[in-house]
Amino acid sequence: MHRPDWDRFRTLLNNLAAIYGKKPPEDGLLQAYWQALRDLPIELVEQAAAYHQRYGKHFPRPVELRPRDDKPGGAPESRNTLDDGERLAERWRERATASGDPLALAALQDAAWARRLATTDESHPAYRETMRMARLAADRHMALLTGRPMLVRVK
Repeated sequence: MHRPDWDRFRTLLNNLAAIYGKKPPEDGLLQAYWQALRDLPIELVEQAAAYHQRYGKHFPRPVELRPRDDKPGGAPESRNTLDDGERLAERWRERATASGDPLALAALQDAAWARRLATTDESHPAYRETMRMARLAADRHMALLTGRPMLVRVK
């Protein structure tokens, strides 16, 4: 979901609250639901809400508005703190460092900043700095790939 989807999202949760006889969720609860579901398209959340309206027995928790295949297998406290992607990235980083390949290191750094950017909310104070670092990593990577000097970005 993106910032323009906020009103649709708020309306969706308010309608769900009305269906289940609850008062409309306060802003703090709306923000918590938004944070839990922001990686999904609004259309997918609306589909899940429609399904829950037909078959649910209570106001849905965020996990009940996620696709079935997106739910974790175990309890959060039983899972390792590093997910599979982070473990894999760490192994790649170790291999690239051991080989001393600057292109591999640049690609990994570019991917790490891109992933960090994708998980940083636009309203977060560090968003602009994350965006700047992601662009810088991408420029370094492109400079190594093409053999051209890095682009100089102003601001």
